[in-house]
Amino acid sequence: GGKQRPSLPDYFPLRDKLDLAFRTELALQHRPEFRVAPFFEWTDPKKSPEWWVANNQTKHRLDEDTFRLANLFEAVSALGGLYLVLSDRDTRQTHPITTRVFVPVW
Repeated sequence: GGKQRPSLPDYFPLRDKLDLAFRTELALQHRPEFRVAPFFEWTDPKKSPEWWVANNQTKHRLDEDTFRLANLFEAVSALGGLYLVLSDRDTRQTHPITTRVFVPVW
């Protein structure tokens, strides 16, 4: 089959439907001054968040240029993105996910 796998922009229509708290900023519990907002600037359905692009570029083509993208901020942003996706509205109400890493800054 010639079916392509979906990419992150394919999921953009679900953004508001699932109420994934994309406007949420996350602070690290032990370093509250270190904050990330993984989806805050994801407003274009044809683009992906910077941390997603950095991850894919370093994963598929590690060289001098992409090596610079592999940094702590992008890694924490990716983990924050995962936390937010696992914390959709229904999950927050029925089975809240606890974390020792992030504190939501609502």
